[in-house]
Amino acid sequence: MDISYDDEVVKQCFKCNESLVDTLNIVKNSTNRTIILWNKFQIFVYEEFDFGKPAKALLLNFQIQDLIFHGNYLICLDCSGNVHTTSLKFKNAAQNSFVFPFQPRERNVVAITLYDDDNVLCLKHESSTYLLSLHKINSELSLYNNVIITYKERLPLQKTNKFKMKVQAITENHLDNIKKLSKEVFVSRNKYKLVVISFDNLNIFGCILYSSMTEECITLKKIYSCPSEICDLQITETGDLNIGLTIGTLLRISLRDLQNPETIHLNIAINKYLVYNENIIYSDGESMWRAENLGSKHMKFSQLFIRHVKDFIKHRDQIICTTFMNLIYLFSIDNDISNLKQQTTEEYCSANTVLNHSKCLKKIMDEVETNHKLIKTLTKENNYITALSLSNRQDVMDQIMKEKVIVYENYQDAIAENDDIILTNNFTEYFDSESLFFLIKISSTTDHKLSEILSNAIGDLRFHITFGSSKKLLKTVSIKVTGPIKKTSLLIPLKNNMVDTTEFNVLIKMLASIPGAMDAKRKMWTVLYRKNVKLLSEHFIKFNLRTNKQLCLKTPQVSLDELILQAAEINFGNLFHFIDTLKVKPASKEWKLYVRLPDDYQNVFLNKDLYTKHLNSNKVNFFLDQFTSDDFLKSKSNLTFNIGNEKVKVEIYNDGFTRPLLKILSENMKIALNIRNFLADLIYYVFTGFSPGKEFVHLSTYTTLENLQKAVSDCARDSPQEDIEELVDKFERDVVGVLPI
Repeated sequence: MDISYDDEVVKQCFKCNESLVDTLNIVKNSTNRTIILWNKFQIFVYEEFDFGKPAKALLLNFQIQDLIFHGNYLICLDCSGNVHTTSLKFKNAAQNSFVFPFQPRERNVVAITLYDDDNVLCLKHESSTYLLSLHKINSELSLYNNVIITYKERLPLQKTNKFKMKVQAITENHLDNIKKLSKEVFVSRNKYKLVVISFDNLNIFGCILYSSMTEECITLKKIYSCPSEICDLQITETGDLNIGLTIGTLLRISLRDLQNPETIHLNIAINKYLVYNENIIYSDGESMWRAENLGSKHMKFSQLFIRHVKDFIKHRDQIICTTFMNLIYLFSIDNDISNLKQQTTEEYCSANTVLNHSKCLKKIMDEVETNHKLIKTLTKENNYITALSLSNRQDVMDQIMKEKVIVYENYQDAIAENDDIILTNNFTEYFDSESLFFLIKISSTTDHKLSEILSNAIGDLRFHITFGSSKKLLKTVSIKVTGPIKKTSLLIPLKNNMVDTTEFNVLIKMLASIPGAMDAKRKMWTVLYRKNVKLLSEHFIKFNLRTNKQLCLKTPQVSLDELILQAAEINFGNLFHFIDTLKVKPASKEWKLYVRLPDDYQNVFLNKDLYTKHLNSNKVNFFLDQFTSDDFLKSKSNLTFNIGNEKVKVEIYNDGFTRPLLKILSENMKIALNIRNFLADLIYYVFTGFSPGKEFVHLSTYTTLENLQKAVSDCARDSPQEDIEELVDKFERDVVGVLPI
């Protein structure tokens, strides 16, 4: 061990050169000047405070949890609850360094402490019972007395390293202070001891013990419940407690008044502390401090020069300390040279003090700039990782992103109802009379924490809109996002003849580009959000409304198809008869579907909010006017509109005997079914009015079904097609038409 002397009297520092398996704790023999430094598996014995070289070095075959050094005996508690003893008396000098013959003497011990000069006290846990056992300090650790601990409630279960136990002798002058802890009549000839125990580092219990007591049980008294974890306990000669909390608070409890402890807040957390003469020395494992005049208005803090403190003890007016760097310090407590030099209290210091040369400032500024760049890079990397995570969490994105698709017949209606529309195509395409215009509204909620990801912060954020039917892809539009996504409206034109009015898909994707991990120039696209909006026939309802439809001057007044037909008729009209197949349709069957009307269907038609999900404002107003007119409600008129090239007629069927039905007629079965389901959804809100016990279907419907089943069986054998069509119409009217679906 190397020795260096800063001041032979005031400060000494020693460097331990032993091969250590862990940092060192320190304990002093209470009867002589021998010091022991120990860790989990090693013990080093130093005599007369001579830290030049250990007098004895012991290597153990068990792991030490706690250690008592008294007289010539070492008593060790291992982590398995066994107590080992040995004597430090050697017959020859050759025994100074070897695996030492410790003998296990006790089992199931959770804490040990020195009771007096001749005895050691053990806290045991056996069969869910706690015991206090008093043992003679000798090679056999002979049992002297044994007493069971009881308490009015169940004591905490055994937890490793959570037990703390301290013993302090109580003089006759201070017996009155501790009478609250016991109902026993105190006899002056007995040597009473105050035993303080913590089972969980939070609650503190106490009892009075004397070596010659004959009772089998002793009852604990709860002294205090601490608000934070206990670092250590110390008992004064008067029986008062000093409780150090790891949060940096010292509690001083007088046994005269257990309910009102004195609370002293220190300036750092506490890992180890020692109270003496109204002063305290404490450490948080990093620095060491001393506080004088505890609890007074003139309490003074001073930092000591030691760093990285592991353990320390007090010997007279000196502190012996070990550190995490395996250094050993001896220094005087009351000498100012042990204090750390006070720092200047000025708010600023001179640049000449900080900077060694002129280039230092530039280096500092360069480092600051480098840190700023690093922060930006880390922020981008964080956004990239978040974007990749969101691509797999569509449930989260569904709560953030909202979309809506509305179909317009002309450009003027779209811009009249919506502001800040983004046009994606050539401007002339928006005046094509043979086009439909799809308004796609995309918005994001304002209360989410992903605003940077959704504001093009990751570099390249795009909306990818794809139009298609169930069989083929029709059109794709890609729009780059240039700012935060709050409300974005895209207007995209599409030719009428490309749209399937029975079922049409609009796939909305939000994509972000992310640079490659190995090569930033090679980018990959990840889909942050995807939503497939299915448009059915109700989205393409077209009324013969007069609108301020504007045409592009470049667009010819007559279409190319009509010009070809006119030219053919002029040149070859005397030879051939030409027919426009687009205007002449072959005769086909008109399908009839029905929707049951509720009792208050007149009021249902007045609810304007029902239509806005699918239609623009002009169509909503027209629907309201038609559905609420007296002629329509009294079955004197019908509502007619077009979907593509198909005509749809809606009327109220009322024969005066049965409940009124809403009748839908169209030559296209799929369109008729879509409109029927659309109107049923408007009327019944998809069963929002359903409740148990409420009748929706009359029992006579089952009889009608049975009769229809027999009629269909008869027609299937030998009936013409007209009879079957009548049965289909009857089924739609009398069965499907009475269901609220």
